[in-house]
Amino acid sequence: MIAGLLEAARAAVDRGPTGPWGGAWGTAAALLIRQALETSVNAKLARFPGARSAPMAARLGALRGLDRDGSVELAATWSWLSGAIHGGEPLPEALRDAATVVEKYTA
Repeated sequence: MIAGLLEAARAAVDRGPTGPWGGAWGTAAALLIRQALETSVNAKLARFPGARSAPMAARLGALRGLDRDGSVELAATWSWLSGAIHGGEPLPEALRDAATVVEKYTA
């Protein structure tokens, strides 16, 4: 599932405004990457009761006990993606970098 989300996000970035997302390609790619990140975090925390009902910021904080460096990078990426979804036009290279971060910590 995570690989499919990242593949779809990269396709949106590669096609840009000429693809099926039109002018919303950057937002669509950011949403897909953030969904992949959240799916990965949920999988990592699946063994902890109640983690799934916590806000994503709390779940990202809980990852620090499992992988301090990874949790900091994932939290920063999640925050950036949220801003890209809600307020700006993300640059293609920044979206590719975000997808790479998610891929790095889901392997």
